[in-house]
Amino acid sequence: MIHRNMLLAIGFAIAAPFAIAQSKTPQTIAFPEPACRFAPAVSDLSPFVDVNTGTILTASSALDLIAALMNSNTQTCDPPISGPSYVKRQFHSLVDSSFGEPGKTLDRKKLDKAVFILHVLRWTDAAQTGNPPTVTQTVQQQQWYLIDRGKFVRPGRLFGAKTVYFVYLHLNKNSRTDYTSNYNLTITEAIPQNQQNLQLLASLLASGAANGSSLGPVSVWGGMELDMWYSTADIEIDSSTTDNKQPGAKSVALDNPVKIHNEGLGWWDVSAGVPIRKMSQLTFQSSSNTLTPQTVDKKSIFALMDFYPLHKQKMDLAYSNFTWIPSFVAGVPVTEQPLHQPLFGLAWGPRFVQFYFGAIIRKQPNLPTGSILAPGTSACSGWCPQFAFGINLPIKALQTALSSKPPASGGNGNSQQGAQAPATTSK
Repeated sequence: MIHRNMLLAIGFAIAAPFAIAQSKTPQTIAFPEPACRFAPAVSDLSPFVDVNTGTILTASSALDLIAALMNSNTQTCDPPISGPSYVKRQFHSLVDSSFGEPGKTLDRKKLDKAVFILHVLRWTDAAQTGNPPTVTQTVQQQQWYLIDRGKFVRPGRLFGAKTVYFVYLHLNKNSRTDYTSNYNLTITEAIPQNQQNLQLLASLLASGAANGSSLGPVSVWGGMELDMWYSTADIEIDSSTTDNKQPGAKSVALDNPVKIHNEGLGWWDVSAGVPIRKMSQLTFQSSSNTLTPQTVDKKSIFALMDFYPLHKQKMDLAYSNFTWIPSFVAGVPVTEQPLHQPLFGLAWGPRFVQFYFGAIIRKQPNLPTGSILAPGTSACSGWCPQFAFGINLPIKALQTALSSKPPASGGNGNSQQGAQAPATTSK
């Protein structure tokens, strides 16, 4: 049990400070704002965004849209505040004190180095109902975009941003509607994924129609600069509106809460190496479109550290959770005397399966002088290399494999039911 206790000690020692940090009260920023800050005309926005759906095709177009919003000089809110003054107040790190003076506009290059959360919503065309008539609108379409240093990134993921800029744009708002936009951002410190995996590995191994111009549409926008208190954090955004014409009216949600994980690029992770001798030991999991071992014996597992020394590796993994560049792996078996047979090698493979291959440096006893070797026995003594090959399993895949029941054995060690299981599950 010494090897399991060692893994437990390492895993919990690394994760403990973050677990303590998670007990801190989450930071919540309430951002209510009257929807009264006009955006540029639709004709000026249409080169960057589809004004009928809120769709933006490229990150460059998204940044051009943000630049157009920030450079617009509108004065429509009560109390009135000019566009440049609003931008200086809400996005002070993006502009200097001269912003808004004649000839002084936003430096577009600064946007290429910044991180944005962008919410674009389009209201339905206004309809009049009731007596006296009231104007009603509902959400037609909405899109959330994450732009990290000039690139769109996968939903729900930012990469260690220290400052995040939140911007919203509501298209086709009727001029008769009066509401407050409510965006509540909750930031909770989180444990980095690689340290979660290390802790999980240790735990697994230790457990065993309208009225013409009077109903004319406009676009409104707003936003804020958000400093991140934690290097690794979960951000949750609740969005809603409140009708200002009805005192005491309840807020109406615009969307389900949007969750974003902010974590820097990792240079290491942990995984489990499962030795295999032939491909028939693998089975296809249709739920995850991956190949995994049919059965996993804890006693045969190697606890591996994966290392990603190249920046492109780290970027590929962060953006798509996959890279074609092999990673270095090193680890020890989950057996007695694990330090007597360390493994060193590479891990590589397509999306559906990753293999490791390398060498186990096994410590062999010195043979007495005159000893006769049995057939097939190596004469090597001391530290002897031995080829190693197997599946490099992510920790969550290992958890699934360990919790699944092995197929029932028949007379030849493989039952018909076990052989047919993959075909049944793939239907």
